[in-house]
Amino acid sequence: GARGESRVRSPAFPNRPPPSMTRELNGRVAVVTGASRGIGREIALELARHGARIAVVASSATSAEGTAGAIRDAGGEARAYGVDVADFKAVE
Repeated sequence: GARGESRVRSPAFPNRPPPSMTRELNGRVAVVTGASRGIGREIALELARHGARIAVVASSATSAEGTAGAIRDAGGEARAYGVDVADFKAVE
């Protein structure tokens, strides 16, 4: 396959080539916690590049909005949520 292409095969279908990530994610919603910075932000941006609609979750809506805005500016769909995921009552 192409350079950088995943060679992971499904145990159930070992001869089937890996599916396109874009086809798999197009229109689906991905909830990304810790998405205001670092690895969480990069994951959110990458998932959006592949067509996922992103729920950007961070401890404050203001910090989440930075990533959500970057996704929207690039043509993707995203909403920002300020939630402390360590607080069970806040997540409910």
